Amino acid sequence: MTYNFAARKVILPLIILLLLFTAGCQMSFSFYGKDVQGRPVEPYYEEEGSFNQGRSLEGRFSLLRPRVELNSAAFTCDGSRAIICSGDRLVLLDKEGNLLWEKDFEEPLLGAGLNNEGTNIAVGTKEGKIYYIEDEEITWEKDLSMPLESIQVCSEGNYVLAVVNDREKDEGAIVFLDSQGDTVWRKEIPKVNMVDMSSEGDIIAFLAEEEAESILYTFNREGEPLWEKKGYSTLEVSHQGDYIAVASSEKIILFSREGKELWSFDPGVTINQLEISDNKEHLLAYNSFGGGEDNLFFLNTEGELLWKKRIRDDSLVDLSKDGRRIVTSSWRHYSEDFTLINYFDNQGRLRREIEVGSRAEEMALCWEGEKLVLGCDDGNVYILNLDRKTLGEYVPAREEQFFYVPSQSIQVNDDPRIKLYFYDENAMVLIPVSRNIGRGNDVVQRALEELIKGPRANSYLVRTIPKGVDIEIKEEGGTLYIDLPEELTRAGGTNYSLGVINSILYTVTQFPKVEEVQFLVEGEERDFFGDQGIYIGEAFDSSTFRKDQPLLYLPFRSGYRYYLLPREVFPYMREDNSLQNLTQKFFQETSNYFAREVEVLSVGIKDDLLYVNLSREFLEIFKGIENPQLKARAQVILEGLTYTLASNFEPEKVQIYIEGEKMSPHPEFIDLKSPLEKYPYLNPEV
Repeated sequence: MTYNFAARKVILPLIILLLLFTAGCQMSFSFYGKDVQGRPVEPYYEEEGSFNQGRSLEGRFSLLRPRVELNSAAFTCDGSRAIICSGDRLVLLDKEGNLLWEKDFEEPLLGAGLNNEGTNIAVGTKEGKIYYIEDEEITWEKDLSMPLESIQVCSEGNYVLAVVNDREKDEGAIVFLDSQGDTVWRKEIPKVNMVDMSSEGDIIAFLAEEEAESILYTFNREGEPLWEKKGYSTLEVSHQGDYIAVASSEKIILFSREGKELWSFDPGVTINQLEISDNKEHLLAYNSFGGGEDNLFFLNTEGELLWKKRIRDDSLVDLSKDGRRIVTSSWRHYSEDFTLINYFDNQGRLRREIEVGSRAEEMALCWEGEKLVLGCDDGNVYILNLDRKTLGEYVPAREEQFFYVPSQSIQVNDDPRIKLYFYDENAMVLIPVSRNIGRGNDVVQRALEELIKGPRANSYLVRTIPKGVDIEIKEEGGTLYIDLPEELTRAGGTNYSLGVINSILYTVTQFPKVEEVQFLVEGEERDFFGDQGIYIGEAFDSSTFRKDQPLLYLPFRSGYRYYLLPREVFPYMREDNSLQNLTQKFFQETSNYFAREVEVLSVGIKDDLLYVNLSREFLEIFKGIENPQLKARAQVILEGLTYTLASNFEPEKVQIYIEGEKMSPHPEFIDLKSPLEKYPYLNPEV
């Protein structure tokens, strides 16, 4: 049985037709910026003439062929124009997504650069041709006779910087052209990995590989060498060329224009993207695969770390030129075709979340960051206004917002349910989630299929298996053989490898017919999986992964959200797994949520009801629940207690007494006068 969910991204010659929308689309939000019914958020198109309030979208342009290839997106400084380079077409839009002009080219384009006003544009083809456009007309073209890898334009449009590389022949060059297409200078340098320049082109820096070592070179506008350094992998030149930021495998370093090291900082992870604000006050650093650690760092240009946080791996990241806004977008962790956009201020506070029903492949901010252009793989181009106050959208007033989704809020249906295991947003802990699956014979097959699809869009969970893999399974005599593709063994480090193996094991071993699991790679048995060597040389006994009773369901916080995690009771506790003992153990494990110890006065079972009599200290969790964090904390503790008791004993309803009385601690919260019921969903993905 084969699961082939490969991304169906087909590079097609594009026939671009204009589709103008005089009104944009409205995003659907709940209190936390999520679709109220937990559905993937798709754009909704307003009728012509509708009131222009309640939408983040300034405008939209459509390339009607689906699954298009997007090469680059850029904004002018004032946000009045956006350029999209797609396939063999170049498109220039105004701030509302209206088409200003478009041009066809005979070869597939690699990318484009534009000046501050968007009047001068240099576009390069993959084969190495450069076309210079001024006021809609191509004024010159130049064939560099080698595959193009990057192209940039100075802020005034008076210089063009291009990098060409023929890596098979080990040939390459950096070419600096003026606005008439004349070559100012050309340096024959193979294996150029990264290049950047100041806005006026007076400082050009690039990283080139020589004898397996990366070397940083700097030149002036005339092509004269200034200075060089060794051992760096990431590069950024500031707007005026006063700073050159680089990163090695160990640290971030800021150099002056003259090559003097101003400071260094160790983020603890390898940085592969750097951004310096144009006002020379801030530096943003990002690691696209954080492996569970903080991977977004915001510093000032004095070398002081202002804040750090964990964002999604493989995100698009951009810093506004004034350093006031940081925008990230990600779609790779979700089963639906949608992009989650997060906007942070320069204090690290989440100011807005927006969901767009497309996969964003390219992203760019204007100078002040209030306008964002997204180029998506379905041919949609969105221009968003991050400053607009949208109806129903939640903008947090505080730095942190905590929340928990009670299972009682989910409508129960009769479809079969399974548990899937995904990483929390810090990629540190596997979170079990309940999901309905369709009816069929092979429940193991469907469970693995759902695992590969990934978590729901609004779950704040992270997939463990990359989207688009082909995994085969076969069952023989109680042994489930899982055949992994070779590509999975090279995709990441220890945390990644453990996530792949353990999430599969926990998911498939929940079914009694699976007695053991044997992993294969490309049909062969191997001793180790991944570069870090996760041992898979023997079959895994399913009983190791099926959690034994009794279980405690304990609150777990990841980022701004709470989950319930099942934890086995320590062996010495299993000798006394009475209702009294388990209840007391639950409050011992959650004692950090209470100022004083909660005493279990009495417990019992009567008919179809579990009852628990607690001391008055239990009411402390209801104080201040107007605060989202405190409300979430109260919800997760109540549901954790209910799950713990109802999962280990026959009745599935729990009645809580406070020193012998039924109480209603808060008029707008859960009424404890009625029994709490264990619902069949754990950690709903909404």
